[in-house]
Amino acid sequence: TTPERLAALLREPAVLQHPIVQHAALAALHPASVNTLRIITVRDGREPRTFSRPLLRAGFGGSLVDNGTAGGLQAFVDPDTGRVAGDAIMLRGGTLARHPDTGVAFDGFEVPHFAEGVALALRLHRDVPGLHSIGWDLAMTADGPVCIEGNDNWAAGLRIGLEPGFREEF
Repeated sequence: TTPERLAALLREPAVLQHPIVQHAALAALHPASVNTLRIITVRDGREPRTFSRPLLRAGFGGSLVDNGTAGGLQAFVDPDTGRVAGDAIMLRGGTLARHPDTGVAFDGFEVPHFAEGVALALRLHRDVPGLHSIGWDLAMTADGPVCIEGNDNWAAGLRIGLEPGFREEF
């Protein structure tokens, strides 16, 4: 259909956008969802900085979303290399060395455009001076990162249980 025809069918206000086509490497991980990179930034004074380790988030079981609370998988990314370091975590318990739907190994998985994603998150936080911390969800396309959303409530409580030393540093 066309955007005009779709808009005519809608009974409530809505935002229409083009679908995001994720990078082929991330689509190989779980093609049904747009798998994102969660980067947390904090403002310590004037300039934002990254905080904690980024998370690669992937859908699971054909889900259209990659949220951990919806059953998605999360894997810590080494901020120096842009590669997953270790197994994926299921918030409902357990870890996985490989994605159960596709068999793609998590440890060593390289996040495409990682450095550009970090730079985008920091640039975006500069434009939101009133927030101390933001959890950015970035999709990676063939052309680079795209911001899905910035969350001021990015579930810090979940990270306390997943990452040793998180509470003290935050």
